[in-house]
Amino acid sequence: MKNIQSYINKGIVAIFISLSLIACDDLTELNDNPNNPIDVPAEFLLPSATVQGTYYIGGSLNRATSLWMQYWASTGGQYQRLDRYDVDLSTFNTDWAQLYAGALTDLSIIIEKSPELPNYRAQARILYVYYFQMITDLWGMCLIQKL
Repeated sequence: MKNIQSYINKGIVAIFISLSLIACDDLTELNDNPNNPIDVPAEFLLPSATVQGTYYIGGSLNRATSLWMQYWASTGGQYQRLDRYDVDLSTFNTDWAQLYAGALTDLSIIIEKSPELPNYRAQARILYVYYFQMITDLWGMCLIQKL
């Protein structure tokens, strides 16, 4: 009985090995990820950049600046640290990264790579200038890429 079981196990292993060897014609196609495109059209970058910028400018940055300008006040709730001006270098790291490295990068790609879409380029230029103005208002001088 053990002999038959060992033959069956060896046969199953042999079948799996042979199927794994003939599964793909070209092994380089395994490295192509359809969910991670190399080049993204402007039609997809503009909504992404718009959402990134407006989410962070209208979200945490708006709350912080509104508390600091005394438009709002915290009564010991979740914004107590901001109301006491208790911020450190990492408080707005995500906001900086999403605006500067995220939204501005997407907008500059739209401006550079879509000359056939003048409406997208115009929207991207307006948003680029607006987001950059907000960044310089909040963090001071920073590098700009000439478009």
